[in-house]
Amino acid sequence: MTRRSARYARLVKVCRARGCSREDAHDVVQEAYLRLLQYQRSTKVADPDSLLRRIVINISINHYHRERSS
Repeated sequence: MTRRSARYARLVKVCRARGCSREDAHDVVQEAYLRLLQYQRSTKVADPDSLLRRIVINISINHYHRERSS
C-alpha cells in the first residue's frame, strides 16, 4: 500500500468512527482533499496531513448534524 492510499484509508477510518457510512466517508475525504488544495492556493501549509485530518473531522461532524436534523 502506498503512503497516499494508506493516508486515504486512515482518513476514511476517522470518518467512519464518527458515524459516516462507507460511501459518505469516501465523499467526505474527497471533499477534504479539495478544500485542502483550495486552501493551499492562498496559504502555505506547514503540516498538510494534520490539516487534512482536521478538515475531515470538521466535515464529518457537519455531516452528522445534517443527517440528525433530517
